[in-house]
Amino acid sequence: MTTPELQLRGAVATATPLLAAIPESSAVLPRAPGKWSRKEIVGHLIDSASNNHQRFVRAQFTDDLLCASYDQETWVASQ
Repeated sequence: MTTPELQLRGAVATATPLLAAIPESSAVLPRAPGKWSRKEIVGHLIDSASNNHQRFVRAQFTDDLLCASYDQETWVASQ
């Protein structure tokens, strides 16, 4: 395994029990009025990574890349 892969595996191994220890009742509470909850933030990070991954792959195969917009508020609300 490469060093970046080991680092990623270590980060996941460290974060997993920390995230699992957050009670659901706390995870769904907004951090402040008008802000996202912890659960919404994690969902947004997953959505954003997925969207960006597709953009990076498509960018390799076209000269005039037009990316679909990503309405993060709508995506977070739908989950």
